Amino acid sequence: MSVEKEIIVNDWVRNISSNNKYLKLTLSADERKILRGKKYSDCNKALLMQLPRDGIIIDGDILKTNQKD
Repeated sequence: MSVEKEIIVNDWVRNISSNNKYLKLTLSADERKILRGKKYSDCNKALLMQLPRDGIIIDGDILKTNQKD
């Protein structure tokens, strides 16, 4: 039995590394202001948002998670 580790979004960056895997998360302008709580990626993977409270996500930001691969 395989148990999936919860994906926790804990930071964001504006530079893209070409050798990483990405999930797409589409958010409205209002949703990008909410930096905490549960969201779902475009492919329906659950994401727990725990971003620093001092900021706002802008279009094109890359969200960092607790996942290593």
